[in-house]
Amino acid sequence: MAFMKTIEILFLILAFCQIMNGQEYTKTEVPFANFTTSFYDSSENCLYAGGNILVKFSGTSCSFLPNPFIDFNSIIKYKNELYVAVNGVSKFDGSKWINIKAPYTDRIIDLFIYNNELYFFTGYLQDSLFVWNGENWNKIDPGVSSINCRGIIKMYYYNNELYANSSYDYGVAVIIKKANNTWSFPNGSHFNTSGEHSCIFQNKMYLTYGDRIHAYNGLKWETLGFAFHYGEYGSDYITSIRSNDEGIFVCGKIDIVYTVNWEDVYDNKGSMHANNLVMLCNDGNASNLDVGLDFVSDVNFLNKRIYAFGDKFYSIMDNLNKRPAPQISIKDTTYPSGHEHLS
Repeated sequence: MAFMKTIEILFLILAFCQIMNGQEYTKTEVPFANFTTSFYDSSENCLYAGGNILVKFSGTSCSFLPNPFIDFNSIIKYKNELYVAVNGVSKFDGSKWINIKAPYTDRIIDLFIYNNELYFFTGYLQDSLFVWNGENWNKIDPGVSSINCRGIIKMYYYNNELYANSSYDYGVAVIIKKANNTWSFPNGSHFNTSGEHSCIFQNKMYLTYGDRIHAYNGLKWETLGFAFHYGEYGSDYITSIRSNDEGIFVCGKIDIVYTVNWEDVYDNKGSMHANNLVMLCNDGNASNLDVGLDFVSDVNFLNKRIYAFGDKFYSIMDNLNKRPAPQISIKDTTYPSGHEHLS
């Protein structure tokens, strides 16, 4: 407890405010922290952020939860209790963490709530989906073999329907849809995307795949004509996408955004320098948001503020009206993705 109190004191001392390129943000160092993910809790209107440390933000204050973990990659609230995925699954009883023994403890990718039940995914083709019955984790058959798919890697809600990322024909990542307790391909299309990260914006579902973002409106797929890159060799490193009423926020290790033409060639009609957080605005343009972080692992929102998380630091941006002028346009770079459907 004394250690955590020391951390809180250091946390307060190391907070400072900066203004760069007209953008106001507060950048704060949390010693020994390595933020990897975050979660918005609507029941308490607060944020949780963690990795090897777990912090709760109320909007006016920050508090630290006891955290014996090395790292975790998922936080969720289920039946008014906080759960995290790390070396299995653990839940917080208000004062301490209780480990819930689970199979494949080294490979739990995500936690998800469906029909008021808690699930986790392993990413394996076999033994990929487990549900919590209140006492034990039970393996369940995803029921996707009828469409030649194997396993469930992630799940998404879109238009009150369930979608999932699966593996088609022993290896190709696809998105499938569940209706009337039966899985199928949306509109009959075997669309090749892994859905590594997802968000909903203006009634479309957006999924990342490598350095690209695909959009689905319930009828057809399209690809945003952007490639998000870092470094000389063009490696892609998108760690998260989230949305609010103003746009989509793409974060990771990103130092340049290229436009891409129909033939998937960088056409160099436009490119934009990036500082690891890019906003795709609802006015059809893109802006670079400089929040002073060398790496942004996740981004989230609370009380009209943007919270960006990274290694040791997090930043809070208050006023999006002071973001830089849009540098490249989305309007002319979105194109149908029919050429990416599998035969």
